[in-house]
Amino acid sequence: MKKTLPTFAALIAAVICISFNKLAIYKLLWLIPLAYGIAYFLFNSTKTVKNYKFGVILYIFNIAAFFKYVLTPVVMVYQEYYSVWGGPEGMWGPTPRTSVMNWAIAIESVESLAAYMTVYAVIRFVLNRHREEQISIQKLPILFKNRSLIYVFCVIALVYIIAVSPSSLTFSSLLNFTNDNGTSSNMTNALSHFGVVIVFKQVLLFSIVLLLWEYIYKKLKINTNFKILLSAAVLLAYLSLIRANSRWDLLFTIIAGFSVLNIYYGKKINLFVLIFGIIFAISFFGITTVKFAYSLGTNASISKVISMLVGQMPDYFSGPRLVAQGMEVKKMFGSQIGLATIINDLFGNFPLLSELANQQNRMAVYFNYYNFGNWKQTGLLMPLVGNSYCFIPFFPWILSIFFTVLTVIFDYMSRTTKYLEFKFLYLMEGCWLAFSLCLDFQTNWGHFISVFLMTWIVFMLNRKIKITLGAEI
Repeated sequence: MKKTLPTFAALIAAVICISFNKLAIYKLLWLIPLAYGIAYFLFNSTKTVKNYKFGVILYIFNIAAFFKYVLTPVVMVYQEYYSVWGGPEGMWGPTPRTSVMNWAIAIESVESLAAYMTVYAVIRFVLNRHREEQISIQKLPILFKNRSLIYVFCVIALVYIIAVSPSSLTFSSLLNFTNDNGTSSNMTNALSHFGVVIVFKQVLLFSIVLLLWEYIYKKLKINTNFKILLSAAVLLAYLSLIRANSRWDLLFTIIAGFSVLNIYYGKKINLFVLIFGIIFAISFFGITTVKFAYSLGTNASISKVISMLVGQMPDYFSGPRLVAQGMEVKKMFGSQIGLATIINDLFGNFPLLSELANQQNRMAVYFNYYNFGNWKQTGLLMPLVGNSYCFIPFFPWILSIFFTVLTVIFDYMSRTTKYLEFKFLYLMEGCWLAFSLCLDFQTNWGHFISVFLMTWIVFMLNRKIKITLGAEI
């Protein structure tokens, strides 16, 4: 995006918030788009940023930030006149006090400034330390330099999964939806012995997909379009096997997958990107209608679904109401939130170790109890700044800065790594990190640990250790 367009849109959003907001609780809402507009303009005006080549991940980061800091405040004002999801002030939980809401708006406004300052600082560091590596690798990256270990691991993983959870390797239709958003099931698995299955399945499927893509590209003597079609079919099978009933899972896997296929086939994949975009759109609306059937009813029209999705933006992009509710959680549960809570949040998603964590003493549990009065409800996401505020109220941007640093690092690594398996992995996780400011700590950290870190360890060991199996396959 050009620097002038998002900045101009942010100024218009600020004017809309000033002119049309009629709720005293949101009287400072205009600060959020204004702060973003200033941050974005200054960030893109620097010579450092102009000399840096953005990757897919940083482009997604910019899009997510625009939705969070510009479109979400406008939607909140729209809700005051045409409530399509809850009441004028929001959908879930108690409405925070006005004084708390004002602080929440101020904190979220500073968050956008802190985020872009962090991106600038990390980019400057990268340019100073790795200027010679700035240009993305032009040659085809290497796939599994040492393959013996990965073959052995895949065999062990396959046997283990078949023995423990064979149903996890069954295909599910992307156009046949059930009332499961993917996140809850993954969380349940991560809290049990089956967290190991998640790791094994992730590495197994990642490896098979990449090996098949390479085989199709290098070995099959067929028309290029048929190669792309077969590669796209492999990606579709992967989506089906991971049961991507999470809308973010669908989107980010498609983006990462076609980014890798672009390395093989270049612009020839554009038609298939369009086809997968249509599949994603159908799946997106299908998952939405099932997940929110209690609100939409049966046979909901597309316009009704879109209206609801617009109304949900403050929930999905961590609007200031959720930030204020997170601050209220500290008041309600401050005596129970401490070092043990931090430890449980850090290790509550590690396979096997999660069984040792107290899953009830976690920020997501406290936040959802505040909103729903139910200890078992964990679906509402607590914004990063709200989470940080409960531990470090004088600097609630620490988690936002941390995940923003990771976002820039993953963007850089995804462009410069010489190994295709790491490129795919960095892209997949990087897409999640690009949206981290819109998600909560448990989602961000849990995905980073259970999906990225464990897979990265296996791939790194595969690079470093070579097992002799006779002739290398």
